[in-house]
Amino acid sequence: MRFIAAALICLAAQGATAPADRILGTWHGASICADKQVDRACHDEEVIYVIDSAAGPRGPVRWQADKIVNGVREPMGVLRLTYDSTSQHWFVDLNMRFRGRWTLAARGDSLVGDLSELPAHRLVRRIAVGRMAR
Repeated sequence: MRFIAAALICLAAQGATAPADRILGTWHGASICADKQVDRACHDEEVIYVIDSAAGPRGPVRWQADKIVNGVREPMGVLRLTYDSTSQHWFVDLNMRFRGRWTLAARGDSLVGDLSELPAHRLVRRIAVGRMAR
């Protein structure tokens, strides 16, 4: 009986990892255009993301996005991600020349997400990156 209780406590502790702890780190992979026929200026990119500076266990967190061009890392910008506990995703809304929403989800050592144009929620980009470091 004690063994079962100890096992349940260990499982609960593993699942209790704060959302910010799961997304913090350096990530490397691809950002792919969803529809190059519609978004003709869009280019697939090799990317490096650094997600750090969590304000608390549920964020927000700082997301620095860089792309690799001819072997050189070029900054694309820094955004602030907010955690949505209902969907268990991180997101940030853009309202510049383009109105959209980035949505990201950490799954172990993988980070997946997409960029959708608002208000239509038309898919613009998909990202799939792997953890390089914590």
